[in-house]
Amino acid sequence: MPSRCKGTPGTDREGAAPARQLTEPQQRHVATTYLDAFFRRHLLGDTGQDQILTGARHPDAALTEVDVTADTP
Repeated sequence: MPSRCKGTPGTDREGAAPARQLTEPQQRHVATTYLDAFFRRHLLGDTGQDQILTGARHPDAALTEVDVTADTP
């Protein structure tokens, strides 16, 4: 049976190796940034991090490019 999933983990959509890959500490930092913003917004009602969640501000731009999409409720 042929595989439905094309590509190899760690490659881009065209199959080329990414220009730069984050280290584990960098991945954790980016994840912590966005998870913290999400939980502060939805559990505490803190709207101070909404620019991160909407993609208007990229606090980790020095580490990586992050594309944020949001659906309005």
